[in-house]
Amino acid sequence: TERNGAWVRWTGTHWQQVANSDHILRTIEQVMEANGWEDREQRTVNSLVAAFRRSVDINPPKGVKGLVPCLNGCLRLSDRKLIPHDPDHGNTYCLPFNFNPLAAHEPITDVLKKMVTSVELEILRATAQSIVTGYRRKAFVEITGPGNSGKSVLARLLAALAGADNTVACDLEKMEDRSARFETVKLRD
Repeated sequence: TERNGAWVRWTGTHWQQVANSDHILRTIEQVMEANGWEDREQRTVNSLVAAFRRSVDINPPKGVKGLVPCLNGCLRLSDRKLIPHDPDHGNTYCLPFNFNPLAAHEPITDVLKKMVTSVELEILRATAQSIVTGYRRKAFVEITGPGNSGKSVLARLLAALAGADNTVACDLEKMEDRSARFETVKLRD
């Protein structure tokens, strides 16, 4: 992308940022090998990578609002219809489960109603909605309470909803420590 000089790739369900250009370098190496190229110096490889970067659209499309990407397709919220994944949808995440229109929410909400107040339940629902839809709120949820009160259960529920690939754990103490500057890097993207 132009924003950070990174590569992105279509996974079949969403656009994913690639940490480095190793995949492209491997492909260039395979082409060089298959064609018997002898000049494999860094300047030649860099030139090929630059030419490749110029030849591709470097920014994935903007995300289409109202789509929730699940493993088995994108749920269109306007009519609750499941449509196939498409790179043009611009998804940058995918929820780690299939959409099932017959799934019941009561087993989870019944447990939550016993754990939290009605106001706290609405906050958790809004948090879950943000996770599922990718809606960005300028807020965070802090879960506090005595031991064995279900804090970890709530955190694991929200993390499972987002999927391990879409979550990160940080240490608040390190984030507040000026000498631990790299803790916030975990939050990028």
